[in-house]
Amino acid sequence: QAVESNVAEIETATFATGKIFDIQDDLGDQNPQDMVLLRKKLHEDFDKAQIRARIGEVLINCAVYGTGIAEVVLEEVEEAAPSTRPLMDGDLQEFGVQKRKRPMVKLNPVQPRNFLIDPCATTVDDAMGCAIEEFVSTHTVELLQEQGVYRDVMLETSAPDDDLEADPNLYNVNMERVRLLKYYGLVPRQMLIDEGVDEDEMPDDSMYVEACVVIANQGQILKAIANPYMMQDRPIVAFPWDIVPSRFYGRGVCEKGYMSQKALDA
Repeated sequence: QAVESNVAEIETATFATGKIFDIQDDLGDQNPQDMVLLRKKLHEDFDKAQIRARIGEVLINCAVYGTGIAEVVLEEVEEAAPSTRPLMDGDLQEFGVQKRKRPMVKLNPVQPRNFLIDPCATTVDDAMGCAIEEFVSTHTVELLQEQGVYRDVMLETSAPDDDLEADPNLYNVNMERVRLLKYYGLVPRQMLIDEGVDEDEMPDDSMYVEACVVIANQGQILKAIANPYMMQDRPIVAFPWDIVPSRFYGRGVCEKGYMSQKALDA
């Protein structure tokens, strides 16, 4: 009850107005309509990507475990819309579906049990690197291999691991899955060169390079590239429910109420 009421208060404060964010018009063109249109389009993309539901899941994880973690994913999606095309010099109209590809930003909630970080770090940016290790369906990896995102290597079926399961109490789980580890952080420069990364793609001549590495089944490298983002950001968002000094992981509602509940039980 305490977890649900706390999460409900934050969700109400965030989403009750129906406007998640605002955009300030600093172009100096005295035309507020362009910002209104941009905000509307961004809210439409948020609805398509189910951002509100994903944020709700992150808040639940944060209240229970003490830390909310999410991965920002940039995907190319294919959209289909009804369309018409003139035929025979405009005498006839052909009806059909027009498809187009465009980028879409999505938010994937991450359970703290599936998140790995430098033990000495207090934030994602302070760490040498951080990683997400979880089970994913085999077909998800195969589709990305077909698109050329991942290397074309033979995938193996992963053995069960209770420490990584989303719900360890479930026994009938899909065994056609891959143990996937996505690492974002600093990697020794020579290791990237050994994996075929072009030195021209690396920003400087330092010993460590900000990179994105994807490993399957604890050994099969599916992807190894220098950080492709313009600002060299790590696509991980994390925040504590209650700050614990000098620690990355915070204190959740369950941990805060443990001693009180123990006294009540006694």
